[in-house]
Amino acid sequence: MILNHHHLSMKRLLSSTDFKNRSYINNFHPFIANFAVFVTIFLPVEGITSFGDCFWIPESKGVVVCSKFNNTFPNISSKAVENFIEPIIKSLGGQSVSDIKSIYINESFVPILDLIQFSEFPSLTHLSVINSNVCHIQGTVPVTLTFLDLSYNIIMSKDIDPLIFKNSILQEIDFSYNKLIQLPESTLGLNLKSLSLIGNDIQCNWVSKPKFYNWASKNQKVIKDIDKTFCLPDDIAFESMTILSALKLRQKASEECQKTICECDIWATLVGDEKFPSKNYPVIHSNQYANISMTLRFDCANLGLSDLPSISPYTVILSLDSNSIQDLNRLNTDKNYGNVNSIFLNHNQIENLDSIVQSAFFDRVRIFEVKNNTISHISENLITTIFSRSNSERMVEKIAIGENEIYCDCNTFTKLKPRLVAYEHIIRDWKSVRCLSPNVTLMDLRYDQACPLDEDESDWIWWIVVGIEGGLIMLILVKLWSDRREYRRTGQLPLLSSCIPRLPCDFILEGIKDNHHNKN
Repeated sequence: MILNHHHLSMKRLLSSTDFKNRSYINNFHPFIANFAVFVTIFLPVEGITSFGDCFWIPESKGVVVCSKFNNTFPNISSKAVENFIEPIIKSLGGQSVSDIKSIYINESFVPILDLIQFSEFPSLTHLSVINSNVCHIQGTVPVTLTFLDLSYNIIMSKDIDPLIFKNSILQEIDFSYNKLIQLPESTLGLNLKSLSLIGNDIQCNWVSKPKFYNWASKNQKVIKDIDKTFCLPDDIAFESMTILSALKLRQKASEECQKTICECDIWATLVGDEKFPSKNYPVIHSNQYANISMTLRFDCANLGLSDLPSISPYTVILSLDSNSIQDLNRLNTDKNYGNVNSIFLNHNQIENLDSIVQSAFFDRVRIFEVKNNTISHISENLITTIFSRSNSERMVEKIAIGENEIYCDCNTFTKLKPRLVAYEHIIRDWKSVRCLSPNVTLMDLRYDQACPLDEDESDWIWWIVVGIEGGLIMLILVKLWSDRREYRRTGQLPLLSSCIPRLPCDFILEGIKDNHHNKN
């Protein structure tokens, strides 16, 4: 039953007078894509001349169908160029090569496809080489060709002749289901009506580049299934980002970048379900697979800025190196800074960071760099605040405060320095922070340098010590005098003195006393 079914389908297709019609062929596309099945089990069809695996179809007015070239040429090497001319001409059965208008090749082994040889057919307008293991294309397409189908092969972008479409009048190209990451630049100069790229490895970064973006923005209807054709971003999973989504992101990014004097570009692509992105990252495009948004990176370095600039609310990375910025209060007040998590403020004129110690910026900070400014005070509260707000979802990656000169006092040594030592795996340049006085690095600062005693304060301490010692000596002398007087009067020592344990010296004194009484 299967053989009969395929035989009848083949017979109907080849004998159809509408076979030459492209719209009709489109309806048979799944059938053509698996054409080898029909040729393999082919039974003779009346009116068809065949040679090997090529079939001339007279009623179709110029169609040649070929298959299984790897069987016709079993010894072909992977580096050989398949020669289609001989079997095609022999299939004509006396017809002229100028009668051929369409060639369909399927289920073959054609590692190198040489397009130049098809110039032998002066009336050729349609060429399909489908499911034939094509991986390298050389030469240019015939100048008469208007339709090219190279679907279901293993073609890579680097293996396509860059001049493939030179002087071409192609109107329809099907590159679907290959391994392309981008198209030859000459493709964008064609006056195309249809371009199919579905099933490839097209890179979203390439889609966003000016040449393709400008062309595709004007020709979205030319790209078939543009919102079902995936492109591959560097940072999200396959089968969620489409070419249309990439174009929408680039369009939005361009609009946002035009609002500022800084250079900017897409930093990351955000993909999620209907609950994502959050209000911080509004949805830019929704396709049938996901909601799409983005984040931006702004580069405002070396622009002579004296204040924090206006930026897009999509900004997460902000470089402001080598400017003249002093005030950071905009981090607290401008909602467009609400998503910034990495900021680079090296080589500016920032004097202190006190205004942002309690800023919500530190709830999301990942990288904070303020090297080589004029910061004279770094509070231990700033370091504590940064790391106390860190969690498993938002870890601080780098803090840079080096090459600043700060006032060093006892608090600097006893509170700030231990904090910096504890977090030196993140604050890796803290050892280059210097003290204004004494002129040493914070790493080399000693306790006696950070916490010296004033001369006046030192004199008062010595006077207190001397006073206490003098007072104790006077108290002892008064006590001795009182005990001697009491002993002479009563012959007994006071209770406190009598409780003191006897010492060896007591016997000596008592012996002296007894001798004195005996003499009397």
